[in-house]
Amino acid sequence: MSFLQKATNAINANLHEAAFKVEEFAEAHLGYEDEEEREAAINAKKHRYQSFAPVRLDTEVKWYIDGKDYFWAVSEAIESAKYHIYIEDWWLSPELYLRRPPSKYPEYRLDTLLKRKAAEGVKVYIVVYEEVPEALSLNSKHSEQALQGHNIVVQRHPDHSLGGTFFWAKICVVDTRIAFIGGLDLCFGRWDTHDHQLADYHPSSTSNEIWPGQDYNNARYKDFAEVENWNLELADKRSIARMPWHDISVGILGQPVLDIAKHFCERWNFIKKEKSEDRPEVTFLEPPLGGFTQSYAREADSSRRVKHQHNLGTHKGTSRVQVLRSSAQWSHDIVTEHSIQNAYIESIRSAQHFIYIENQFFITSTTSASNYEIKNQIGAALVDRIIRAKENREKFRVIVVMPLAPAFAGDIASKEASVCRLVMYWQYASISRGQHSIFEKLRAADIEPSEYISFYSLRSYDRINRSTISDALTEAAGLNLDTKSVLGAAGQGASATLIRADDTEPDFVRGTSGSRHGEIEGRVRIPSEREADRLQERFDAAAPRGGVARDSIASDVMLGGGDVRNETYVGEGERGSHGERMSRDPANPDERANYISEELYIHTKVMIVDDRIVICGSANLNDRSQCGDHDSEIAVIVEDATTIPSKMNGEYVRLQCCPFMLAQYFLSTKPSHFAATLRRQLFKEHLGLIPPTSIEAETDANRPPPYPYSLHKDPHADRIVEDPLSNEFMNHWTGTAKRNTEAFRNVFRAVPDDGVSTWEEYKAFYPYDVPVGHVGNKNLSVNEIREVLSTIRGHLVQFPTEFLNKVDLKGDAVLDINDLIMELYT
Repeated sequence: MSFLQKATNAINANLHEAAFKVEEFAEAHLGYEDEEEREAAINAKKHRYQSFAPVRLDTEVKWYIDGKDYFWAVSEAIESAKYHIYIEDWWLSPELYLRRPPSKYPEYRLDTLLKRKAAEGVKVYIVVYEEVPEALSLNSKHSEQALQGHNIVVQRHPDHSLGGTFFWAKICVVDTRIAFIGGLDLCFGRWDTHDHQLADYHPSSTSNEIWPGQDYNNARYKDFAEVENWNLELADKRSIARMPWHDISVGILGQPVLDIAKHFCERWNFIKKEKSEDRPEVTFLEPPLGGFTQSYAREADSSRRVKHQHNLGTHKGTSRVQVLRSSAQWSHDIVTEHSIQNAYIESIRSAQHFIYIENQFFITSTTSASNYEIKNQIGAALVDRIIRAKENREKFRVIVVMPLAPAFAGDIASKEASVCRLVMYWQYASISRGQHSIFEKLRAADIEPSEYISFYSLRSYDRINRSTISDALTEAAGLNLDTKSVLGAAGQGASATLIRADDTEPDFVRGTSGSRHGEIEGRVRIPSEREADRLQERFDAAAPRGGVARDSIASDVMLGGGDVRNETYVGEGERGSHGERMSRDPANPDERANYISEELYIHTKVMIVDDRIVICGSANLNDRSQCGDHDSEIAVIVEDATTIPSKMNGEYVRLQCCPFMLAQYFLSTKPSHFAATLRRQLFKEHLGLIPPTSIEAETDANRPPPYPYSLHKDPHADRIVEDPLSNEFMNHWTGTAKRNTEAFRNVFRAVPDDGVSTWEEYKAFYPYDVPVGHVGNKNLSVNEIREVLSTIRGHLVQFPTEFLNKVDLKGDAVLDINDLIMELYT
């Protein structure tokens, strides 16, 4: 960075700080005796977006893309704890490994790490969602029982019947010094790299395993089950792809940590008062910014409450940050707050050039009609902003990236997938179908939607490193391949359910006949611990040695990651334990059965506006998360005073005001380092313009703040993603999505797909005698499969806005779903 740029950033930061400190001083003038009284005065005024928290200055914020970097950073922060740790999650898996591979980092299993810190005297407070058993299989009771103990206290909330609300907030606060929030729970199925590999079958050594037990999961086949038996491999790694997971979270240093800790303590105290009064080990927690005296002083004497000191340190960042939330009486005992939705709407309205949204759901309304089921107005804000761009002849674009299909178990066409089809109905009603969809609202205003807004998804492919030769060697040694899948559960019960890929044809939804479940279940005997040790030795002895193929080829879609056309399938000169020579055939017919594909599940909850504003947190884009009176959520809106050279529509964005004017206006026009680098890194990942990820490497990318980002720089890639409005970028983006979509269609017959409009077309599109997720085009040779797959770069594909557009998805769904289930997922 040049001296001039450094000086400019310093001036910007000082102007930024001065402008907001004047406002803060006006709201809370001098004369207050303590911090609590001062904060109460500020909170008596309306904060921006009607949030409980004010705008905070001098904050350091660091983004984390995907679970590998985030979980490593969290493990480092927890390890640094000296006084207390606050954790709130929708689901928490005590047996989650925060660093991989597990064989190398056993001490970083979450329960092991937390108990070690508790033994050192650190107080650990955990809140987990108490699930609706009929709808979810999280077994929060197991989480509580596995962790509750010396210096670790767990509360579950809420107590409710079917149809109750969720809390999705994901929070980790360490010593009220550093905080993490975002989309990632500390639970199974979330750890992933930018490569998003699908295969984790290691015939040569189980020590290379990345996702042990139920951490290897594919919710499209079957949800988690009996999670207390966490080390059971419910999905057969020899035939079923895992569902890869894409997500974003942030780490924070500075005053917003106090607001996040306050939110946690308020919630903790509310749960204590509501359901834990008879638990003496559950003490009240005094929030760091007041509010305890007024709410709970009469409830708790000094022996039943704890006040933790906070130490924000001396480090100062360059961002202004505001904590937002969706909360209500049921979750927080407060008047309903929906500041997250308010921030989304206002940020969309103020957008000047470009909006990028990644979200797990897209269910929103373009109408304020009281009789319309969906209430949140984010869709209406998008329509209004696009219409304004058309009227003003502005070049303006919205890009939305969302899952190809909701992650519910069962074939989309099966009777068991009613909830999946219902969510799909409301998403299509929001995007492209019906008078209240975004597309139809724009067409009514004489606007072609594709000129301003477009939708995309992500998909991966991989190859399982399994051959009939390896299987034959294992079986020749007298070993059962199914038994290998349950060795990790040795001594834990008599038998387990193992899920395998299926090629049978069960029941379809109403009006058709014949469907595909996608999996079959079988019971497998669990060996004793002594027997498991002996079996493992025999498996290792029978495993192929030397020159073996790679256990995953997912990195072939990334920059410099390899070429699927050159991948070895069976190692040349490879010998088994009995001396048999294994042949090498680059087009071995066995290979066809081991190519797999799955949607890359997008769990992100982020919006980036003009490369200057980022909203990131736990809130989905639906009524459940946005309206405030449903699910409990938390997020931050980040505006970084450190600017970065950036183009929009071919021109560098320049200062649009006199430097003597308020910094607030300056910040509203200049791209920020935080937002621009996050958006560019996401684009490069989706387009395959970054190198493959090392599983276990420690880098700046996976350290807590204030360690900086670790950005891969490539002049060609950086130029492509710099300007999201340029023709070069849009041609590369749309071209990659189209090419990838066509390749997946050609090889795998992957659904959802725009070429499928009816159930009959759905049945004809994918052959029934091929397991779901495997090669569906029987006319391709193995070499032809490799050739087609070699055209795939990154994971970006088109979102199928026309999929099943001649099917009444809602009608098919509501036959099997009651009103309470409908409320859970919209």
